[in-house]
Amino acid sequence: MNIFFDTEFTSLGSDPRLLSIGLVADDGQERYLELSDGWTEAICSPWTRQHVLPRLGKGEQVSPS
Repeated sequence: MNIFFDTEFTSLGSDPRLLSIGLVADDGQERYLELSDGWTEAICSPWTRQHVLPRLGKGEQVSPS
């Protein structure tokens, strides 16, 4: 089985924090998770604030701890 994944981070700088991960298996199974803490909007890059943050809020919220 192959599993394809995509992630979104706060930035590509020296301390990126994971925002979300999407997984899709070649048999059609899917999973999308968003991290509910461990990051703030203030540490997000301008690009992330404009393109990623408006799309959050549609996945299962999980805590990294």
